[in-house]
Amino acid sequence: MAYAHLIRKLTDRGAVRGARRLVECLAVMALVVSLMVAAALFPVPAMAQGNAPERVKVLVEDVTESTAADFARGQVRGIAVAGDGEQARLQGQGGEFVSGVIALPFAATHLGLHWTIRGASPESVEVAVRTGANGHAWSEWYPLTIEAEAQRPDGREVFAALAPGNRARVAQYRVTFGSTEMVALEAMTVTALNSVDGPREAVSTETSGTVDFTTPDPDNKTFTVITRAGWGCNEDNRFDGSVEKWPEMYVPAKKVVIHHTATSNTYTDGAAEVRAIYAYHTGTLGWGDIGYNALVDKYGNIYEGRHGRGAEFTDEREILSADVVAGHAYAYNYGSLGIAAIGNYQKAQPSAEMKTAIDDITTFECARHYIDPMEASAFLRSDDVWHEGLNNISGHDDVNSTQCPGRNLKSYLPTLREHVDSRLGWSSDAIPDATLTSASAREVTVDVPVTLTRQNADTYSLEGWYKASGQEDIEYLSGYSDGDRVQVWDTGATWPLDNMVTFLQSGHYTMHVRQASGGYEANLTFLVKDASATGAIHVGDLDGVSTSVGTKWTATVMITLHDANCEAVEGATVSGAWSEGYSGTGSCYTGADGVCSVTTGSMTRRSTSVTFTVTGVAKESAVYDTAANHDPDSDGTSITLYKP
Repeated sequence: MAYAHLIRKLTDRGAVRGARRLVECLAVMALVVSLMVAAALFPVPAMAQGNAPERVKVLVEDVTESTAADFARGQVRGIAVAGDGEQARLQGQGGEFVSGVIALPFAATHLGLHWTIRGASPESVEVAVRTGANGHAWSEWYPLTIEAEAQRPDGREVFAALAPGNRARVAQYRVTFGSTEMVALEAMTVTALNSVDGPREAVSTETSGTVDFTTPDPDNKTFTVITRAGWGCNEDNRFDGSVEKWPEMYVPAKKVVIHHTATSNTYTDGAAEVRAIYAYHTGTLGWGDIGYNALVDKYGNIYEGRHGRGAEFTDEREILSADVVAGHAYAYNYGSLGIAAIGNYQKAQPSAEMKTAIDDITTFECARHYIDPMEASAFLRSDDVWHEGLNNISGHDDVNSTQCPGRNLKSYLPTLREHVDSRLGWSSDAIPDATLTSASAREVTVDVPVTLTRQNADTYSLEGWYKASGQEDIEYLSGYSDGDRVQVWDTGATWPLDNMVTFLQSGHYTMHVRQASGGYEANLTFLVKDASATGAIHVGDLDGVSTSVGTKWTATVMITLHDANCEAVEGATVSGAWSEGYSGTGSCYTGADGVCSVTTGSMTRRSTSVTFTVTGVAKESAVYDTAANHDPDSDGTSITLYKP
């Protein structure tokens, strides 16, 4: 399941382009021997014969409930409908709300629900949906799984994974409020999708719908991939006019992350599932493309995911483009690839056909990236945080807080690793060594000499790139060809085995080393930092909500922390005090979105207001800059909330 960044993306998506100066690649010679080996392993795929595929327009339309009149059509138990007519909200603790009957704009094959929550975590409510033909013959309630989150000025928007629409014309949703937190829920949107009945058009007589790939098995097993054109991708969704919403970036993959899409298992058309997910990711979630590199359905079909190198709708376009950055795991997208099993495998079992297809595509990806499936190593996240001992083949729940890929698919991963290792038959004994000699084993400062020692290595590539905090695009610093950004390898003609690398720019660097005789590569990642960069952090936003609790009321304040670039600060402790000595939560710890919350104890109706003041912010290697605090509604340090 893709899990987002500001849509907490699970994608490291951002909005601003980098402005740093690119430097010349340090490794510029083509790798002769390794390219010969790679060519033998991965011949240029041949397009399968068949009819030209069709581009399919997915029908998408939103229905939103946000007013008091909207919520009045539903059934309330143990909670309240609060706010004025146009800005109503459901709020409470331990209760339930069942909506009125919602008319859908067309027969929906899928439903995507998203809502705004204030004063509590997204997990504080459980949301389910059901469909009906006439408002009486209802399906069973379908529990929703969180797909992504986005911080908004008025709270946190939560996006659920797609639910089955069953070609229904009416739907209902149910919200169950947890008993541990006071919750305010606003603006429930039901996104109806139909990925089957929309307009179709042939894309090109030169384009086929499948490509055959060969894995480096002793028997050279061939597997087929259904291309983007083959599953009916509407490439127009990737563009805003003539501008690509999410330009491709390329970072060599060192990890494979396995997902499930958390959608229904009752589908009969895998391509229609992929089209619906693509439309939801590109449109409703705003990502600009599908979040996975590849997808696999229960019938064993493999689908191309993220768009890569090459021209549209021609045989020259690269299928399953190597190293393209997808949006499948927050903070881990740069340097990994995501393979998604279509369906929900928390309770259901993946089919034998699905597991075989996952074996095939994972074997192929590990082979072309020289990834040892049985090993684990430290991974440097795109936000400069280290993850120790991460398996080279991992589940989504190994890198983000989620139930993805579901317990039954997760339990298959040890077998998957063994299958890939057995099929490749490569030895780990001949892996060359790579050693970084510096004051720190992993992090060095700009302009400090660094010695990179390579042993038993015939070829190497020093990959380097820089991504500014909160941005999406990267700058290529070392180890890439111009234009198509393919990794460049060297045979050692220009560098001695003991090489002094000096004056590196800030960024992520990985020394990849391989032997021409075959085997998995060794790679060593290190981080170069600019010592002059500021470590100042401050309060960037204060929001609050007041909630009635019987004859009393409570107040909750959400604090957002920013760094000097006004980007979210994770892992900081905020402390504060309530006015008049009121009790309640006095400190909190910020999450990946830079937000945490504090709540008062219950106050009587005689108290008409309460003020929370931030008294301290603490984070290792950071300074709390009180003068930089800001907020649209207050001074950024104190906020007053009034009795509801």
